Amino acid sequence: MVKKLSVCFVFPVLISLMACTVSQPFTSGSAHSLKRQWIKSGQGTNHHVGVTIYDPVARKTLFAYRDTHYFTPASNTKLLTLYVALQSLGDSLTSARYLNTNDTLYVWGGGDPGTWYPQPENNHPLISFLTGVEKPVVFSDAHFKAGRFGRGWAWDDFPYAFQCERTAFPIYGNRIRIERDQDSLTIKPHFFKSAFTISKDTVTRYGKTEWGDQYYYTYPSGNTRDDRSIPITFFENDTRYLWREVTGKNIFLSSIPIPDHTQVLHGSVTDTLLKIMMQESDNFIAEQILLNCSFDVLGYMSDKDFIEKSKSTILSNCANEPKWFDSSGLSRYNALTPATITDVLNRIYQLKGMEYIKAIFAAGGESGTLKNNFFIPGEKPYVYAKSGSLRDVYCLSGYLITKSGKVLLFSWMNNHIRQSKAALISEMENYLLFVYNHY
Repeated sequence: MVKKLSVCFVFPVLISLMACTVSQPFTSGSAHSLKRQWIKSGQGTNHHVGVTIYDPVARKTLFAYRDTHYFTPASNTKLLTLYVALQSLGDSLTSARYLNTNDTLYVWGGGDPGTWYPQPENNHPLISFLTGVEKPVVFSDAHFKAGRFGRGWAWDDFPYAFQCERTAFPIYGNRIRIERDQDSLTIKPHFFKSAFTISKDTVTRYGKTEWGDQYYYTYPSGNTRDDRSIPITFFENDTRYLWREVTGKNIFLSSIPIPDHTQVLHGSVTDTLLKIMMQESDNFIAEQILLNCSFDVLGYMSDKDFIEKSKSTILSNCANEPKWFDSSGLSRYNALTPATITDVLNRIYQLKGMEYIKAIFAAGGESGTLKNNFFIPGEKPYVYAKSGSLRDVYCLSGYLITKSGKVLLFSWMNNHIRQSKAALISEMENYLLFVYNHY
């Protein structure tokens, strides 16, 4: 026998069901408004996308879309490098460790990337120190346990200056610079001039063979100027001859291990190099800085060992374990989630504060890789972030200062892009402007 339901029971149930089907109102600045605007923008329909927007004061995630999915981060990897460098390095880098005996100066290079780079012939402490020595100088790289290239780097990018070799004694950014004014050419370091084939043609071509046994530069006739960089392939004696050229000293090579009682020679200002790394996305500086961290912390240079140690110490309890293989982001093995990156951004924010971030990061419409994007004409920058770009990859992660003055952290990762990057960036600008205006 079926019993009739009382009106007192049915009516509240109906009201409850109706409430579930009616859209809830949202206010400006609500998480609902961010989600609704995201759906309206059509993001995430044509390629792989992940986003996190986080309020560090409220300790609340305001919006997340596939935030725990792993993406190729490209140069967003430098955010991890920045954080571990801030935790590991002092005000200046270790340019070298040395042992001064009665008859010989022994030197173990610290991998300082600021040695005559990015400005050639700058007043660098290591070069000044070696120039003043009146005894034989012996270089040792017994502590260098890294490969000349990083794990997962593209093998056919060897001719390009964005992928320079890593060494214990970097000089000139480990690249050859060619400056031309019409038919007048200057090649630095001068040591490599004899290795070049110079010719004229209708177009400019430059580069080297895979193993660096030949370099070439071809240029068109006419009243033109040019400035090019080619990475150096280091053979056994190249370091010796390059440093003899810049110091005037006869350098000898050895593989003597580092003793316990060496002295430290400080070099480049840490923040100066970190600023170039973050604003210009300099891969060479990123790679060498991590090796410098390894030298200070482990006593030898191994990006692999230092990354593994950092994951269990400096980056312990990080949201979603980072799959981290190099310090520049050139590696296709790297895989990070938006949640991981936002976690690192928050750690940097808590450690250094917003004024430091403004000084180090690229500012939308003002500096570095963001100079032409993510800005409001006539207004102060509202985005301070790190971009990351590879083929079919564009990521942007950093800090957004809203119209009301609130600081938000965000990570926006795009992989397997099908549209042009210019069109994608325009869509990202529109959404971040919505966040700027509504929080």
